[in-house]
Amino acid sequence: MSKKMLKRSLALGALMAFVITGSALAGDIITQEDLDRIINDKETVNYQGAIIADDKTFNINTGVLNLESSTTDGYYGEAIGVYTNYDNSKISVGIMAKELNVISNCEKEYAGIVFGGHGAGQEITFDIGSKEKNIENITVTTPNGYGIYLNGRSGAKHTMNVFADNIVIKSKYGALRGYHADSGSTINLGSADNPINKVILTGGAYEGKAFAIYSHTTSGINIYGNDVEISGSEGSLKATFGNIDIAGYEKLDIKGDILISNTGREDRGVTINKGINNALVTINGNISTSQADFVNVTLGKEGSYIKGSITDNSEKSVLNMNPGTIWNVTGASTLNKLQSNNGYISFASDSAVEA
Repeated sequence: MSKKMLKRSLALGALMAFVITGSALAGDIITQEDLDRIINDKETVNYQGAIIADDKTFNINTGVLNLESSTTDGYYGEAIGVYTNYDNSKISVGIMAKELNVISNCEKEYAGIVFGGHGAGQEITFDIGSKEKNIENITVTTPNGYGIYLNGRSGAKHTMNVFADNIVIKSKYGALRGYHADSGSTINLGSADNPINKVILTGGAYEGKAFAIYSHTTSGINIYGNDVEISGSEGSLKATFGNIDIAGYEKLDIKGDILISNTGREDRGVTINKGINNALVTINGNISTSQADFVNVTLGKEGSYIKGSITDNSEKSVLNMNPGTIWNVTGASTLNKLQSNNGYISFASDSAVEA
């Protein structure tokens, strides 16, 4: 990943405020020795600065970890950055804490947590929490940028896995962004066998227009939660040559339009609660696809609904409706495949459906 030069020295002599029961440290954390001395095995850490793993393997194991970065920290103001710069480089980074709270005053469209690299054969494995133990609560707050940002191309393959009881991401530009990850790089919040209990993802939380989740090129963004809320001031989900797969096993609330534009890539699209028939799903927003991609939506238990239009330009999209579910059609819609098991379709005065 191309990086600008730091605006200040990372030398230990350049003082930076940080608090562990009154202690102080200078500079960003850039070595495992720094982590062991400053972060690891502490009950509570309040750190002002950035943690940067630049072609290094890092491991954090601590109690409550509160990170806040300014625009002069790290490379772009990120609070956590995990990067690799060389072809075939393979690194792993693990963060385990009781709680993780990240505030980043990053520059423009960058993010609170960033990972990636552009070299062929690169692999980053970035675990926040673990399969064996969840982080209780994760918050990421970015008034000036994205929440979590994945950047990788030229054959790189990077993976982030987040294991938590609860996660809240509020951002200006978008909670999750996968960009130019053309070898199947992914962001995974939870897993099918260990879903996150509560997920809240918000884009445009402070000002401006933004999608909550944006998957670009073939980057995959996968969310597994029991209670999931997704909202954006411009839209909820956007996939451009990308994949988004969302599973809300008990409740899924999506506010904002869903836009899929993967022209020429038939294997890309958005999947919402496929095969999950017992969840309450509410979607307020219009859904549109381009010529090659798809959206696949399952409305689960009674009371689930979509309020909006569906424009299926690829004729590959599917809406599965269970008993007592409703599609409240607003505006003109085209949908090739409607599987309705006693679901209902209602029409606004200016709406119509071609199926």
